[in-house]
Amino acid sequence: MLDYIVTASDRKALEQGCYFDAKQADRAVAFIERYYRPSTLGQPIKLLAWQRDMVRRLYGWRDKSGRRRHRKLVLSTAKKNGKNVSQSGILLYELLGGVQPSPFVVSASTTRENAGQLYREMAFSVRADDKLKRITKALDSFKEIRCSSKAARYRAFSADAGAAEGENVSALVVDELHAHQSDRLYRSLEYATIARPDGLTCVISTAGVDQSSLWFDLFRYAQAVERGELIDTGLLPLIFTSNPEDDLEDPAVWRKANPSLGVSFTDEDFRRDLQAAKADTSSLLSFRRYRLNQWCQAEDSFISPEKWDACRGPMTDAELATCPLYVGCDLSQTTDPCSVSCVWALGERRFYVRNHAYVCEEGVKRRELSNLPKYRAFEAEGALSITRGSVNDYRQIKAFLLGLRSRFQLKEIVFDQYNALEMAAELMAEGITVYRQPQNHRAYTAPVKEFEVAVSEGRLKHDGNKLLRWALQNTRLDLDSYGNCKPSRDKSTEKIDPVISSLMAFGRAVEQGASGQTRKSVYEGRGVFLL
Repeated sequence: MLDYIVTASDRKALEQGCYFDAKQADRAVAFIERYYRPSTLGQPIKLLAWQRDMVRRLYGWRDKSGRRRHRKLVLSTAKKNGKNVSQSGILLYELLGGVQPSPFVVSASTTRENAGQLYREMAFSVRADDKLKRITKALDSFKEIRCSSKAARYRAFSADAGAAEGENVSALVVDELHAHQSDRLYRSLEYATIARPDGLTCVISTAGVDQSSLWFDLFRYAQAVERGELIDTGLLPLIFTSNPEDDLEDPAVWRKANPSLGVSFTDEDFRRDLQAAKADTSSLLSFRRYRLNQWCQAEDSFISPEKWDACRGPMTDAELATCPLYVGCDLSQTTDPCSVSCVWALGERRFYVRNHAYVCEEGVKRRELSNLPKYRAFEAEGALSITRGSVNDYRQIKAFLLGLRSRFQLKEIVFDQYNALEMAAELMAEGITVYRQPQNHRAYTAPVKEFEVAVSEGRLKHDGNKLLRWALQNTRLDLDSYGNCKPSRDKSTEKIDPVISSLMAFGRAVEQGASGQTRKSVYEGRGVFLL
């Protein structure tokens, strides 16, 4: 079979009068290999076999009128597979090597930094070649390259859709669509290619996490076309991915998502990275997503019950009295439980954890109307206190916190960045250092990873609190577009408040233990705003 007839859509295209022009295909490959120079190498490169195949299919296929058949490319691979070559090579050819009149070529990135990286790759190539340097002008301040003899222009956009509207775009390359916070930039620029009879849109991205996103829909659609489940003669789909059920240790699985494996990096490199990623759940999720190109959502609990139970080792107050204590508080604004976690730094990167929760009577009554685990069972175990009334009693929690200061070496109490400002002010007035914890992915990534490693290595001990154990089984992690992670209340199967408070306290214990000092509280600098 001819190498350019790959999918059912290719066969349909032949029936519709489309054809493959080998000269056009080879011309595009030759141009990219002659003029594109990665800034990291400084010299022209040879396309890998799969990249050459992509370029030939993209530019060789013609419709019956002679125009390009493929008006959209959807390419998805794991990272480290030469994405920059695909992006910059296509952009450079569309700008200077194609036949469209007055081409306006655009790249769309999620941030200005990423847009700048793409622009710099393009600018390096045109400046590195004497011929291209004579006919082009690279404008760094505008992230734009112009070629007056062809009336050609390239510009790197970031996620500022307003600046992109109204443009007449001949070719668009969308960088890492999974990381775009909205589809506005993509939509506005894609519509801008419609006015061109030979307009081209290329979406090049790794897998994401949001299965309600535009990118997920586009990814699945391209997969269906590639498999022959759908027919779309205008789309070139190239989806290199593995399945979550695949054996992670099988090199054949690695190659499914990594067409450059064996050239850009070795099997041994990949195996070493895989073993390192197995250290904790969040790292393995990131590895599955970025290195195996899987759409990842945490479906396993954060810490397995077996690992957690192996860390049980009660300690007495007397043993903890001289150890630095960090406290995390997750205070509910409703009738849900409030959680207080104590983390002692024992030295030599060892830690001890206790947890206690508080819930009002109204919260208990509501819980008893369901078939969910009952709060009174946790009260009987000594893990939870039930307070009177229809709202949580912060006075009892405050009294508990003040009591800790008289019994232990209390260093800091950590609260949610936005909640409990009034209690924070009251504790500050009592002379206690208070720290506010941002509730974003970046703030939780290090504590989550170190917590899991400490459990795995047996450096974290606890008193066997059954409420905290239950909450850990409920906890599911959420990854953002940059591989950062945090516990997700939405994805978790039940309450996770004790985990949130434990991670807040643990994160500060690790950070302050490493630095040897307590960071100045934000409240010391500007006081507390009461809302």
